[in-house]
Amino acid sequence: MALFHVLSESSLTQLAVSYGAWAVFVSVMLESTGLPVPSESILIAVAALAAGSSPHAPALFTVILAAATGAVLGDNFGYAIGRRAGRRLLARFGPRIGLGAPRQRLGHYLFQRYGGRVVIAARFVSVLRTAVSLLAGTTHMPWLRFLTCNVFGAVIWASTVGGGAYLLGERVRAWSWPASLALLALVASALITCAVMLKRREVQLQAEADRVLS
Repeated sequence: MALFHVLSESSLTQLAVSYGAWAVFVSVMLESTGLPVPSESILIAVAALAAGSSPHAPALFTVILAAATGAVLGDNFGYAIGRRAGRRLLARFGPRIGLGAPRQRLGHYLFQRYGGRVVIAARFVSVLRTAVSLLAGTTHMPWLRFLTCNVFGAVIWASTVGGGAYLLGERVRAWSWPASLALLALVASALITCAVMLKRREVQLQAEADRVLS
């Protein structure tokens, strides 16, 4: 697992340059299946590369299509695994990927209460993105409902993240360094704020799940 967490910025850039949309497809599919691969970082790197003038840069549509397709395929693999052996796998490996008993209870509670909305929203949250398909299969969420929400969430996520990185890449290349740094600082601040808010909400939901399922 540690191997997936030591990818430096230069490594991500090399993956983007060497494999383009294929790197996006494979990384997103692996992460969606349940492996801790930094697929979103690879998607951002490749989408930003697509904004450049290099003849080897992939088209933005190809990058978004690769991300969405990888997400749908990986999520369905994860769903099938969860349906057949989810409880055993979570009991054995859950704590190693950040899904200890408390978060497993939280996942079951969220699926019971919100169902399809969890599948869509989880695509935008790193921890849930890795585990949502496994949890959906484990809780026996109806497959057709899962697939519908999964496809919708994957397309919105790939378009938002990939398109945003593409536009940001264009702006960073066009603007002066001070303006580019100011934009990057603004984006970083927004991401940190969202992360803090999500963490607080997770704590609240965790307490609610523990109370209901205890």
